[in-house]
Amino acid sequence: MLRELPFLNSRLVRIFNLFMEIILIVTSAVIITLITYYVITRYLLGLNFNGFEEIAILIIVWMYFIGSANASREQSHISADMLDLFIKKFKVKKGLQLFYRFVGMGVLCFMIYLSIDFMSFNAERHVATIIFKWPMYIYHFSMVLGFCLMLFYDICHTVNAILEYKKVLRGEITRETIAVGEITGGPIAVGTIAGETIVETIPAGEIPAGTTTGDTKADTETDTQGGNGA
Repeated sequence: MLRELPFLNSRLVRIFNLFMEIILIVTSAVIITLITYYVITRYLLGLNFNGFEEIAILIIVWMYFIGSANASREQSHISADMLDLFIKKFKVKKGLQLFYRFVGMGVLCFMIYLSIDFMSFNAERHVATIIFKWPMYIYHFSMVLGFCLMLFYDICHTVNAILEYKKVLRGEITRETIAVGEITGGPIAVGTIAGETIVETIPAGEIPAGTTTGDTKADTETDTQGGNGA
């Protein structure tokens, strides 16, 4: 979540996020309407729609890259996390996830460089579409903007991941708090009093220090046994 970074909740950023969502809605509606019109005119009326491909590709590439940026903001990209199968230590797993974020940002920086170079190459040679003579850089700029937005949101998520990893190292966040938090919809505090496990739902971003100890479920069970012994 991006709530730990205050400036991301500013009015300007919210307006920009809304503008990005509006672009996705409008482009989706336009491409559906355009394809429907093309099918009717070509296959029912027998008419040609010259330039359909140029219009459709322009809309699709902008929808694709803005959609990718929005998915980076929501962290809704399709992913396959197999760390749980091979790594049992919670702190090691979270550390590797943080490392992967840095690798991802490095890849995005490289993609930004390539997309800018590609757009500049075509702009210098005045490459244009065949029918409407649109300059190709209006297509390619969607890549540059999309990758830059993805990098921006990845940086924000990485900052949050660093803050979260510090809490993991201090023992404020454990595997149990995240697992139960995913079920209840928010972070939790887990502790033991007189041998009895206490689970309390608290607002997101307000995890008190020292509410949990241990690295895995075994650590929590050890604390519980210690309380029973006392």
